[in-house]
This record gives sequence, C-alpha cells and structure tokens, in this order.
Amino acid sequence: MISVIKGKDIVYGDRGRGRIRVSAVAGVYMLDGGQKSYSEILDGAQSSMSLARYVKHVPYLFYDAETIKLSEQSKSMETHFDEALKNGEFIALYQPKVALETGDLEGAEALCRWKRGGELIPASSFIPVLEKSKRICSLDFEMLRVVCADMKRWTDGGVTTVPVSVNFSRKHLTNPNLAEDIISTVDSYEVKHDQIVIEFTETASESDQVRLAQVVKKLEESGIRTSVDDFGSGYSSMCMIRDIPFNELKLDRSLIESETDDDDRSAAMMKHVIALADELGMSCIAEGAETEDQIKLLEKFECMRVQGFYFDKPLEKDVFMQRLLNPHYERR
Repeated sequence: MISVIKGKDIVYGDRGRGRIRVSAVAGVYMLDGGQKSYSEILDGAQSSMSLARYVKHVPYLFYDAETIKLSEQSKSMETHFDEALKNGEFIALYQPKVALETGDLEGAEALCRWKRGGELIPASSFIPVLEKSKRICSLDFEMLRVVCADMKRWTDGGVTTVPVSVNFSRKHLTNPNLAEDIISTVDSYEVKHDQIVIEFTETASESDQVRLAQVVKKLEESGIRTSVDDFGSGYSSMCMIRDIPFNELKLDRSLIESETDDDDRSAAMMKHVIALADELGMSCIAEGAETEDQIKLLEKFECMRVQGFYFDKPLEKDVFMQRLLNPHYERR
C-alpha cells in the first residue's frame, strides 16, 4: 500500500497548477493474543508511525521493545528541550570547507550538538524529534546566535574569519518575517553579512518554493548568502535551482559515494549537476568527501570545494579558531 501511495502527485487549484508530492509511512502493532484496549493499540501504532517518519526514516516500523525505547527517548528530549535551550546546552562544531586548488580554508558549516551531562549528543538523535514541531525553529535561531557570538569573539580578538553556514528547517517558511529575523539576529552581533550563509534543504511543495524564493531574495539583497543543502536527495531539485537564486549548491553525499570513473551512473549524475551549477552561476561544494579517489573524481568534474573527513572532522570552537589562524591544509 505504501509503495502505491508514495511518490504520487496530487494536482489541485485553478487549472491544476498546484501540485503536492505524497509521502507515506506506517506504524504496525502486532496483536499477540493478550488483552489490549483500542487506545493502547492505536497509541502504539501512532508512536511507531511517528518514529518511522521522523527518526528512523523508514517506510514502516513495528511496535516493539526498541520502538518503546526510542519513543521514551524522544519524549525525554522534547521534555528537556526548553530547559536545555535556556541553559545554553546546544553548541556548534565547525566542519571546514576547503578549496582543492590551494588547500586553503574557505568556509565552514556549523553542526549542532547537544552538550548534556558531559556528553555530546549527535544531531541525528534529536533533530528528527524537534522537526516534528516548531521547536526546530527555536533551535535554528539558537545556532545562528551561537555562531554569531563565536564569530564576534574571534573578530574582536583580531582573528580573520571565513563564511559559516547555518542550517534552517523548512518549518520556518510559515514565518512571514523570516528574512528580517535572520538579518536582525546577525546585526545584533555586529557580524558582517557576507560571513553568514543560510542553508535550506530541498522542498517538494510549490507553495514552500514560492515563500523560499522570497526569503532567499531578501537575504541576498542584504548580503547574506544562501545555499541549497543535500541537492539531489529530493524530487524538486531542478525546479528549486531554476526558480530560486541560491548562491551555493551542496551536493548530496549520496552522489559522491562512488569512487569510480564517469561510466558509473552516480558519477555521471554528479558530473552534470556540477556543470549545471556552473552554468547557473552557483558555486558548488561536495559534502562527505572522505577518500583520495573521491577527491580525484571531484577534481576531474571541476568541483573544487569540498567538506568532509578527508580534510577535517567537525571541530570545537577553540580548535576551529586555531585553524583560522593556520588556514591551510596539505593533501595526504
């Protein structure tokens, strides 16, 4: 049933101009002969469905001991989020972006971590949970504030910074003042606009694309650059880069997992996406580069900016500041 529904387009509006791509997930509760109330069964199935969609990213999920544990962890994170935000428990790690021609540090992406009880909780453990609600919007602006505070501290100390990108969820697109809120946040820390890049993920909704185009235009007019993240992972990539004037395109890591030559299908796709970005006047960066073969393939296709473990892991702010003072990498 899921395979029948998923990926289908629903056309609506005047002359069928509106279009929504349908997604589908399911939660499964297996009856074992024990006495369960209707509400218990429904709650279990709904919990599994929610985890399948937001946490596990699978088409369906059975209600079992692992699901119960995941559900409890999700509820705990939601419960403690506001307290963690107030206590400044969310920090930024900075993963460098490097120019292949020179080996120079050209930028970084701020990656969120939850520092709780001496432990650094990875984003994959809590971002999907927060994506279920508007809490993700509060977290995104907190990360923007953290990045701006770090950058101001560095510049006040005489350190030359590089542009840092901050991820923003599609959930923000219901905010009519999103661009203004981003600009005012950056201005409150006296950070230069050209030192901030806002990354948006792909969206399949045409109405979201219209709103996103308006936000990107306002940010560009203010000097804040924008990037489309995970390009190639969704359904609407071509429409997005046709209609929205992004400054940067980040290749989805699935496109660069191949280490073979251009006869490989993924490599062929990557080659043409890089060429398309160049034709549209967008800079292109490959995320997730880890091996020498991947680097050579990117060089062959003239994608000359990379982010990944080949050069560096995500760095805590003080370590990244030292990298700013020594902004050059040697090839292995």
